Amino acid sequence: MRDDQKLDELSLTRAVCIGGQTVVFNVRSTGLIKSPRLKYTLSSDRSLTPGVRDAVVDRIGFFLSLADDLEQFYRIGYGDMDFAPLLQKFYGLHQVKFLTPFESACWAVLSQRYPAAAAQRTKQAIMEKFGTSLEMNGQRYLAFPEPYRLTSASERDLLAIINNQRKTQFLAGVAKAFTEKDERFLRTAKYEQVEEWLSQIQGIGAQGFRPDGEDRGGETIAEGRFKGLRSREDHDSERVRSDGGEVWTLERVLGILSENSGHEILRF
Repeated sequence: MRDDQKLDELSLTRAVCIGGQTVVFNVRSTGLIKSPRLKYTLSSDRSLTPGVRDAVVDRIGFFLSLADDLEQFYRIGYGDMDFAPLLQKFYGLHQVKFLTPFESACWAVLSQRYPAAAAQRTKQAIMEKFGTSLEMNGQRYLAFPEPYRLTSASERDLLAIINNQRKTQFLAGVAKAFTEKDERFLRTAKYEQVEEWLSQIQGIGAQGFRPDGEDRGGETIAEGRFKGLRSREDHDSERVRSDGGEVWTLERVLGILSENSGHEILRF
């Protein structure tokens, strides 16, 4: 069982660190697919202030994409003969994201040109060393470290875990960038502004990692990983194709999203 979460058919339990306080949250489905409803409980080793409680609830909504309105997507999808059966099969799915944008950015660095299983072990080691944890009902839940915890870490300690000098520098740069920018900026600023900010972070933008230690020639992580997906302007009734003409079915897209979030995509 993973130390960072417990997952079954109707519930999910995870830990998150908010302002240095570790909170374990459990989210359970109590409704139906056509009439979804979620119930949550929060636990911590000290009392929860209204601010921390609100931040955790907001984090849950972000993590599970609860505010996403899928009606327009369904209207488009049901008009496509290839997607319609898949939409019927997976009706009610919402994309489960990384718990925080910072964790997502760190994963982007750790997983560059590196097997997912090995990158996951490295991420787990970082959580063990620099994260926080809380034990509930006999299980320990690890929370991914907040940016300030990695900025205060020594390069030697990070290098001992990551075992790659450039990735260590990239991860330190990501942590520094996220300590200097409030997450509200990432959520509310214009897309172009956020993209420009991200592109200036070494290891996230054009200075990505290659196994030979050279820069990636201007190709960003997003471009390298999702270059086969069409833009919104290219939408038509066809199925999405990769650059090589390969068909991207909804099942494959869902699989990619699940792989890159590190979690299953849940239905509710």
